[in-house]
Amino acid sequence: MKTKLLSLWESVHTSFWFLPTVMAIAAVGLSVGMVRLDRSVSVDTPLLREFLYPGGAEGARLVLSTIAGSMITVAGVTFSITIVALTLASSQFGPRLLRSFMADKGNQVVLGTFVGTFSPAKRGSRCAENGGRPRGRPRPRGTCAKSR
Repeated sequence: MKTKLLSLWESVHTSFWFLPTVMAIAAVGLSVGMVRLDRSVSVDTPLLREFLYPGGAEGARLVLSTIAGSMITVAGVTFSITIVALTLASSQFGPRLLRSFMADKGNQVVLGTFVGTFSPAKRGSRCAENGGRPRGRPRPRGTCAKSR
């Protein structure tokens, strides 16, 4: 039983989507924390007013929607072109080329960064409004999204 569990863990841990999924889940967790911070903390001190995002809920929603759209576009185009190039190259160099690309941690971190930026930006843009009524001033959330 222990051998089967270790084998399952090894196959999951070394798969191409493991690290990007972990990074996306962590980013969504950060987004949940930013939404809760937004709703619970008053940020009307002069020092924070200069540092944090100055716009309202509609502006934050637009910024977050733009970030989400651009990141998913960049991820899609980048990896589509890369997979096409690797598929063409693997016909000459063999199928190990594609497997080594998928196993490379650098590629997984890049994909995780793209997906991990898209996920909380999309979630945050939905949290910026509630049925057409703005939910206050999303300063920490907007600042966190702009800093990525």
